[in-house]
Amino acid sequence: MATVKDISSVKIKGANFQNETIFNLFSGKKVSLIYGENGAGKSTIARGIYNCANQTDNHGIRLAFLDSNENELNIDDASRHIFVFDEDYIRRMVGIHSSTGLNSIVILGDLKDVEEKIGEQKLLLDKETTEFQQEEDKLNKLTDFKNRESKFFIINNIYEKLREDGGWADRLRKIRNNKAKSKVNNSTIDNINSHQKFSRDIPGTISGKREEQHNWINSWIQDKKEIFNTQLHLFQNTSQNALPISKSIYLGENSFDEVAFVDALAKVVEKPKITERDELILLITATLQEKGTDFIKDVKNEFEKEKVERCPYCQQKIDPQRKKELIKALSKVLEVQTKNNVSNQLNQYRINEIPAIEWREFESLNKAGLVENCKNAIDVLKGKIAFVNGLLEKKINNPYQALIVETNAVGFNVAYESAIKYIQALNEAVASYNKAIKEHRNLEEKLEKLNDNIAFWEIYELTKELEEAKKRYELQEKNVYSLKRKISAIQKVINELEEKKKQVKIAVDEINASLAYIFLSTDRLQIEYDSSSNEYKIKVNHMDVKPEDVSVGERNAIALGYFFSDIKKEKEKKNFYQGEYFLVIDDPISSFDRENRIGVISLLRKELLKFKKGNKNTKILVLTHDMQVLFDLHKMFDSMANELDGNESKSISYILEAKELKLTIINEKKYHEYSFLLQRIYEFAKEMSCENLNSEIGNMLRRVMEAYSTFAYKVGGTELFNKNMVLDKIKNEKHREFYRNCMIRLFLNGESHLEERVQSFNDMNFFSMLTNEKKQEYARYVLCFLYTLNPTHVLRHLETKDTKDVSNKKEWTEESLKKQLDIWLQQINVLAEASYKNN
Repeated sequence: MATVKDISSVKIKGANFQNETIFNLFSGKKVSLIYGENGAGKSTIARGIYNCANQTDNHGIRLAFLDSNENELNIDDASRHIFVFDEDYIRRMVGIHSSTGLNSIVILGDLKDVEEKIGEQKLLLDKETTEFQQEEDKLNKLTDFKNRESKFFIINNIYEKLREDGGWADRLRKIRNNKAKSKVNNSTIDNINSHQKFSRDIPGTISGKREEQHNWINSWIQDKKEIFNTQLHLFQNTSQNALPISKSIYLGENSFDEVAFVDALAKVVEKPKITERDELILLITATLQEKGTDFIKDVKNEFEKEKVERCPYCQQKIDPQRKKELIKALSKVLEVQTKNNVSNQLNQYRINEIPAIEWREFESLNKAGLVENCKNAIDVLKGKIAFVNGLLEKKINNPYQALIVETNAVGFNVAYESAIKYIQALNEAVASYNKAIKEHRNLEEKLEKLNDNIAFWEIYELTKELEEAKKRYELQEKNVYSLKRKISAIQKVINELEEKKKQVKIAVDEINASLAYIFLSTDRLQIEYDSSSNEYKIKVNHMDVKPEDVSVGERNAIALGYFFSDIKKEKEKKNFYQGEYFLVIDDPISSFDRENRIGVISLLRKELLKFKKGNKNTKILVLTHDMQVLFDLHKMFDSMANELDGNESKSISYILEAKELKLTIINEKKYHEYSFLLQRIYEFAKEMSCENLNSEIGNMLRRVMEAYSTFAYKVGGTELFNKNMVLDKIKNEKHREFYRNCMIRLFLNGESHLEERVQSFNDMNFFSMLTNEKKQEYARYVLCFLYTLNPTHVLRHLETKDTKDVSNKKEWTEESLKKQLDIWLQQINVLAEASYKNN
């Protein structure tokens, strides 16, 4: 397995490096400093090293460690030997939050991880609690008697339906002959709804069709209510001690033919003419009355025979004339008898009188209306009987005259049918009454069952609504219960994390020692542990501070202090520094002001020296976008040489070129901070490269002016263009005023009027508001201002440019430099003339 000492280069792809790129980080050294503008890829390298050491793929960056032959290395237990301090580390390991009152608490490392998990769980708890409250409110609404969707609202409606006049409770009161309506409760509803089989009665053709189903139910209820009322009436009028009605009315079959009757009345019989001398006829008539028509017919038939000369009955001899007269007399008598037969035929239409009826016997039915209707119908029928029989008497008494009557005037059959209908109804009522007396208890049970059946359909639609409401309630109840369980589970996790949080201990003393080292004070910034709340509180000069008042520099100071204590975690203290480490530190100083930068560098020197003393194979990589930091760190590592053997602390410095994606070694022998800055400003002004200097060019201009003014005139940079002894060197008055106005804008722009702000190297923030072209103009103005004051000074510093890797070396010759500066001076002359005229 390879170790840190084998690392020479890295191979990286992702983020700033779309193509696989190899960077030789150490070139035989063990300390490497890399300078690069913002966006050049420094953070990408730091992230890549972290990803490789911890086997992650954050930000889509992949990196591999290479040896001196560019072979990939697999570092043994890399995560315990390679540590990266960058903005990601700070975000990952340091959190500053508010506590009670104005307190700020700091959360570090594992504690931050636990705290973040607690925070996540609390957010989830808040979310679930909010949802729980909303769902519980919905559940409460479903228990509100006034809410139409509530099962209790519907149950109340069912109660009211069952209790209404004429409803289930009222009908049961009548059945049981109670004064008050029967009680309604949940068991009542359950009992009524136990008749679920009745729901099958709904025709399949209307199942699911609400309006048609509603109409069908109403029709069913009305039909059954009529039956109920009839049976109830019967039940109420009977008792177990009542006597049955023994009488019933019977009219017999109706065979009366009204048409034949009318025809018979209209027939006429001829009246016979008989004299008193017709003694023989009278004698025969007397015999007829005595022996009948058939006898007379037989006699006539005998006498009509030619051979008969004697009477077959008395044996007397009869002469022909007498025989002839006798036959004639017999014929007349038989003719009169025929007329008598017509009368007899009319008598067949005679209708028997209806026997008298004792109507009082039917009073116990309590059906006065039915009895009265039946009595009236029979009275009408009696009238029709009297009418028919009267016509018969009249016809019989005078059969020789036609009696004309209209068929519809007779009306017997209509009266008969009407009477039969009421008699049948009355007889059925009597039969039911008699049966009710016999089965009084059974009828009560039937009525109660019918009452339940009617009630089933009366509340059927409400019951269906209740079923839906119960489903809604049960579903909502499940939701609430589920959320309640979730909340309990989340709270349990939070409690477990809180317990875990109590077990995490931070090396507060070590961090505070680092903070005191940075700020040269034990009071300036400290962390205090509050055992009562298990919190680490930030104190500034022993005072509480709000989270928003904790500066970025203060946060980073805490993070840097924790970084070194974090490396030591779970390692033996006495052998800790003897381990072989690869430490990567990305921009550790740039967020601090000048005074505290010294403190940070001092802390870095102290800690990194321990690492280098402990193990000579430990490697250090520092990345920065601040040239001054690069210079300071270079000097810092040089100063450590006296305390280490050989060149263990000697560093190599690089510039990370964003465009070329390469590391360019800074030649230390030719290196000069001031020269380097002038050269970078010139490159920016001439648009040769360094387009990524946009964010730093302001501070670079400020440093150059500060350095020049201090070296040449022993004054601050802001006084350079206020001193007459300086400006008097510019003979052209127009140029002098132009530079004065230009420099005032450059150094005292916006909020930079305060002297204490001007003294800082980071006061050029307003430059971020300018366009790239405007920044290049200001770079030209500064170069030309210095060139006007001291041409040789500027040319000599620019000429020191290391042109080893420069493609066009002629651009850095004195002749080319002078030519370019003169062109810019001519442009300034035009601007100065125009500006002077306007004033």
